[in-house]
Amino acid sequence: MEESPPLPFYQPDSSKEAVSPTKVQTFKRVDPNDANNSTKINIPIFDSSTGTNEDLLRTISCFNKSCPKLGWTNGTKKFSNFELVITGACEATWSRLIEGVSATNENFVTCIQDFVHSFISKDDAFFTQREHLQNVHKTRNMTVRTFILRLQEYNDLMAELPGQDPDVDEIFTDVELIRIIYNAMPRIF
Repeated sequence: MEESPPLPFYQPDSSKEAVSPTKVQTFKRVDPNDANNSTKINIPIFDSSTGTNEDLLRTISCFNKSCPKLGWTNGTKKFSNFELVITGACEATWSRLIEGVSATNENFVTCIQDFVHSFISKDDAFFTQREHLQNVHKTRNMTVRTFILRLQEYNDLMAELPGQDPDVDEIFTDVELIRIIYNAMPRIF
């Protein structure tokens, strides 16, 4: 029997019900070369009472990608701003994890990994997810484009899972993704 992956590729039918829009935290980025030029960056807020593993990983992934754009290059900025994109009971979990920890970039990475591990407690979550994605099949009612976009998104989110080697940039290479897509297509006989 296949182990349940942290991010099931196909959501249960109950998830098709009307879902409230995702709340976001908006941050303003001012261009260092032109103070009159600014952009807004939205990061989804993770609420542990209603959020899924996918929501958690999406928030962390978006936060990590936004840090350089917003100029948050030191641990102090990352620690203080991450608190703004979580809500609910997970705020207490985060507070416990960072208590007495010096605000360095290395400690931030460790605390984020521990935070994810507190919600996705499987030590082999990364490998379970990787195997799951290698064996998904496109359903006939899903478009090829939707299937590919979802596969690419999950490929990005997997970087935040427990068990992922932080020194590896790619989860699935482009060649591996093409092979997964090819093998996932329904066979017409």
